[in-house]
Amino acid sequence: MVVLLDKGKADFLITVTLEHGKEPGFAQTWIMNKRQRSEDASVLIVNIKTSAVVWGYSVHKYSARHGAQSTAEAVAKHLKDVVGK
Repeated sequence: MVVLLDKGKADFLITVTLEHGKEPGFAQTWIMNKRQRSEDASVLIVNIKTSAVVWGYSVHKYSARHGAQSTAEAVAKHLKDVVGK
């Protein structure tokens, strides 16, 4: 796999969406024991020539201890399984 800056030369397009939740409020911390904010990510890999979605994955970390890092690691783990083939 080679990452290109010129979309015209690429075979696939990767689209990533990230969302960082708000810091938990007093009630969430006290009642639900939520200490960190939520993290969400979704990734789509699309074949540019056919417009077919080749791979998609989404992850939701309710109370992400290491925030964006643990979310990125979850995506990378599953992407490695696909790219490695």
